[in-house]
Amino acid sequence: MPWLRSIGYLEAMELVVRQPDPGGRRERYVIDDDAWLRAWQADTGAHSKIATAAQRGIQIFGADTTAGTRLGAMGQFFARLSEQMSGSTLTATAVYDALTVVAAFVHADRPLSLGTLATALDWPEDRATAALDAIRRQPAIADPLTLRTVGPRTYTLTTRPDRLSPAQSKALRQ
Repeated sequence: MPWLRSIGYLEAMELVVRQPDPGGRRERYVIDDDAWLRAWQADTGAHSKIATAAQRGIQIFGADTTAGTRLGAMGQFFARLSEQMSGSTLTATAVYDALTVVAAFVHADRPLSLGTLATALDWPEDRATAALDAIRRQPAIADPLTLRTVGPRTYTLTTRPDRLSPAQSKALRQ
């Protein structure tokens, strides 16, 4: 009975629930109204894990290797897919603040402590922290840059190592 394996798989993903038939000894398989949402969320989590694994691979192989370049492209694809599938929970204000922080780092052209950043923007520290958190949660906001922690409560923006191929990076350094 190959269909039993299929039912088992669907049950494991919580897409189908087995319930006893109230009128007899049989069981009924029920698909509730939220099954499609759970399936969507399961895929989103898997895509996020692939993106994270690809980033680890870049660290292992190096961004300037062929493997690192391929992993970078794969990680970027799955990260964007995961972001789009999960839907952004950021408000327009949070995105605007995050972009302001990106502009501040680009303008400063050096690492900034949280205190220095907040003072320069004339913001309370919790607002600057929220903007940094938004960049961490939705890295596409800062793309092609990436936020890095370089010390206690000190941050900088650098170019993403996977944005350019090794040949492109080399050509630009000449």
